[in-house]
Amino acid sequence: MSNNNGTHAHPDDKQLATKAAMPPGNMHAEEAVLGALLIDPDAILDILDIVRADDFFIRRHGWIYEAILALHEKREPADLITLTDKLERRGQLDDIGGASYLTGLITKTPTSIHAEHYAKIVRDTATLRRVIAAAGEIAVLAHDGADDVAAIVREAESIWYTVDAGRSSSGNLVGMREGVSEYHDEFAALTAGHIQSGISTGLKDLDLLTGGLKKGFLTTVAGATGMGKTSLALHLSLAAAREGKCVAIFSLEMTRKEIYDRLVANETGINSQKIADGLVDDDELVAVTAALAKMSELPMWVDDGLSATPGEIRAQCIKQQARYGLDMVIVDYIQLMSSGIARLEGETTKKIDYISRSLKLLARELDVPLVALSQLSRDFANRRDKRPILSDLRWSGSIEQDSNVVVFCYLDSEYNPDADPHVAELIVAKNRGGPTGITSVFCDLSTMKFADLAFVNGEEESLPWFAE
Repeated sequence: MSNNNGTHAHPDDKQLATKAAMPPGNMHAEEAVLGALLIDPDAILDILDIVRADDFFIRRHGWIYEAILALHEKREPADLITLTDKLERRGQLDDIGGASYLTGLITKTPTSIHAEHYAKIVRDTATLRRVIAAAGEIAVLAHDGADDVAAIVREAESIWYTVDAGRSSSGNLVGMREGVSEYHDEFAALTAGHIQSGISTGLKDLDLLTGGLKKGFLTTVAGATGMGKTSLALHLSLAAAREGKCVAIFSLEMTRKEIYDRLVANETGINSQKIADGLVDDDELVAVTAALAKMSELPMWVDDGLSATPGEIRAQCIKQQARYGLDMVIVDYIQLMSSGIARLEGETTKKIDYISRSLKLLARELDVPLVALSQLSRDFANRRDKRPILSDLRWSGSIEQDSNVVVFCYLDSEYNPDADPHVAELIVAKNRGGPTGITSVFCDLSTMKFADLAFVNGEEESLPWFAE
């Protein structure tokens, strides 16, 4: 059997086409959900976090569910009388089939006991419809634009990410008996030193403020150009990797070589520009060779894609976590990311909102610290005190809102000639569940070094960073 284009059709093609034309929906399950709610209005408490109004395939069923939710929010019982009145006042009663249709829902429902099961069927069929819709969008992308395959793949991943993220559960309430027992075990391990609250930043004072880089937290590191935010991010990466933590770095600004140049400078104390240009003497060459040997053993991975999307980063991280493990993610930086959704690319604020929220959800999904770098707006340039504040985060208030922790890098020497050029202020401007404050650290951007001032001044028994 041949198609018009001369290719041979598979025997199942007609069946598949028929199925594709009929999006999955379970009318009986939808009727049972609504009937159960009319039989037992309290059943709404069991399904609120399972099914949404737009999960219903039959439009009038979605309207009925919306009306039930509206009554519930006002603490009014959703019985036959109140629901009929609500739909009539909304002008939808005739469209759904009148009060007789509501009565029919009750008679068709065998019991309200299984409302949660019915709701899961409605939710799952809705998810399948969204998968089919996403597949259709992806198919159109693939057919219409063969010129930039990489861009098509990124947008396809983002489309799928929105479907997959929508399936995640909002979580479950945990009773105090179970919750306190788990908390006690974690607290006992923490106080005994078996675990730490977060991955160490390698900077004692910063750890005291933040508790380290915590699992599931989105930490935003921000600063003006030249303030060392990328150097700080690489310092955090090295500190974690040296403790055996697996770190993934997504760099949208620098190439992999540039990152290696900086890592070698950090390891050797040699000026990063000399390393980048290959202008090292014999002794320095020996140091670089030794540093590369040590670096090759670190559990770090670098992706220098030019326009990574949240969906693309998520896919990479899930594979990384499954294959090698993953303890921390670095993204440098938010404003260079692409949403992967064409309609958002021309609306910067909405794009950043989407990216910021996606990174927060990714940190929680992976259960690892995610450190995202961010630019600042230029508003601070008009202030006498140039130290950044939360409102300086560029483009979108959602970065401040979504971040669990916000740390600003600030070099006063950039504006004050009397300030020490090797002292940086790390301003913890937001710290959900903890204190805010400022800690001063040693900073040498020529070698990408950050260290506690006490180490550099010889006030600690531990050796400074540059000593063996």
